Amino acid sequence: MNGVNTLKPGAAPRDNAVGAVGRAGAAAGGANSLICHVHAFRAFAIISIVAAHAFRFPLKILPEDAAAGAASAVHDGVVRGLFHGGTLYFSLISGVLFSLVLKRRGWAQFFGDKLAFVLAPYLFMSAVLMAISWNPNRGMVFIGEGFANFLGELPRAIWTGSASGQFWYIPVLAALYAATPAVNWLVEDRRRGWVVAALALAPLIVTRTGAHVSANSIVYFLGAYSIGVWIGANYDAAMASVRRHRAVLVAIFCAASAALFLLQRAEIDSVGPVSLLESAYYIQKMALGVIVLDWLKRREAETSWLNSIATYSFAIFFLHIAAIAVVGRTAQTVFGSPDTILLLLAWGLGLLIAAIGLSLAASMLVKRLLGRRSRWFIGS
Repeated sequence: MNGVNTLKPGAAPRDNAVGAVGRAGAAAGGANSLICHVHAFRAFAIISIVAAHAFRFPLKILPEDAAAGAASAVHDGVVRGLFHGGTLYFSLISGVLFSLVLKRRGWAQFFGDKLAFVLAPYLFMSAVLMAISWNPNRGMVFIGEGFANFLGELPRAIWTGSASGQFWYIPVLAALYAATPAVNWLVEDRRRGWVVAALALAPLIVTRTGAHVSANSIVYFLGAYSIGVWIGANYDAAMASVRRHRAVLVAIFCAASAALFLLQRAEIDSVGPVSLLESAYYIQKMALGVIVLDWLKRREAETSWLNSIATYSFAIFFLHIAAIAVVGRTAQTVFGSPDTILLLLAWGLGLLIAAIGLSLAASMLVKRLLGRRSRWFIGS
């Protein structure tokens, strides 16, 4: 998710270490290069994540009678079916990026960059968002419970990823980074391919524990990450296979989506310790992820409008829920709460646009003020 510059479509690569990976060619050998369509996929990933939170926010402010109505149930089902599990896209593309770009830089730089540009901004943003709260009577409050309480709560919030609703993913991502040498070792030898396959399939029976850090969640997202590492290590062949089997992948996506609809309608989630819903989400997101990656690869020259969102994707990840809350609560004060399916959708779309726009503006401002040092604070 950390920002990396992009080659322009058609730009010549500086080396051929990766091979022919799309119309833009291979990523340049320098430290700040990236394949255009892979960069664009990060924009797709963060838009999916922001959409999940933006479209679900209106449900939190519904009056009690409307919250129990058919409109909210339909809205919730559609939003979950389309956007729940979008963080799987980030795990997938993080694995692809490792094999395509980051692996050649060596382990020292790989882990150094993750500490500086992922974990450092996570610590900073956790502290900022833990320090700021909203009191209905007093408005915005800074360290409202006292400094001693703040210092006592902050370590737990950092460990559990609870400073903001989306932060649980960063400790999970840190675990994926820690596992990268082992995953890379498995992928490098075809004789160990069965282990990679087992990791990729494990999320079907090892269910994530919602928005919480746990061993189960690490295994769940390690499956997507391992698929990404394998795709990146065999990029040309893997993407050619995706293209050949596109119809099968579309069928898998449709079948998983239909299964989600039926499971939700029947109010069925788990069988024993296994969540059938989360298993279906995993299949759905993995199928759609590689379909979209192939689509972007074939349309690299048309994806430049996604560059800014992709470049600031990590900063948007940190900031978007705060932006949704501020805009959403302000809109509620002015317009009241939505109570029809059309209003719910309109609110969700408006919050999606506002959250990305405000997060982008704030990120660009911080970068303008701090330059490259902004990566230590907001990740972009």
